Amino acid sequence: MTAIPSHDEMVALFKQQLELCKLTTVETVAVLHEGSCLAEYADAFLDAANMIGANAVDVHLRPELETSLEERFTNFGTNPLNENPDALQNCKDADIVVDLMVASFSAAETEIKDADSRILLVCEEFDTLNRLLPTPELKARTEASLARLQAARDFRFTNDAGTDISYTFGPNYTPLSEYGYTDEPGRWDHWPGGLAAHCP
Repeated sequence: MTAIPSHDEMVALFKQQLELCKLTTVETVAVLHEGSCLAEYADAFLDAANMIGANAVDVHLRPELETSLEERFTNFGTNPLNENPDALQNCKDADIVVDLMVASFSAAETEIKDADSRILLVCEEFDTLNRLLPTPELKARTEASLARLQAARDFRFTNDAGTDISYTFGPNYTPLSEYGYTDEPGRWDHWPGGLAAHCP
């Protein structure tokens, strides 16, 4: 059984993550969450941002709801953010949006990225986040993989179990890299990360 982390443990880990994201004292972090889902993460991220000296904004939608991550994933790509123009504007005005609501792959996410806000999706269990805190070395390896994918047109995967499969990348596919933190304007990433893949 996984031990329940203390608030201080979460704050310490989330502060490391925000430092990887290059959060500065003149920047704003918007912590986006919905209902009761990951409320303890939201509190810890807000405190971590305050420890760094950044401006922290709590963007809490429908706090009266009892929600779960399972519900968020069943509605992937749809969320109430577009129905809340003030909340969406808070995210667009922020330098970093910590997405605890799974607003990824939605029209709202596109608007936030187009405003040059960087987005970090966080929805894994704390033990997983703690074990898989990214590093600059992971970013370097992921970016090297991305460069190879950008130059490739064909991909073949084999292993000792007998797998032998080939793919041809079409002209409409764009490579995507995830290294677990977001440190450039308009960048989306997911913690934990560490992959480069072709996406439509």
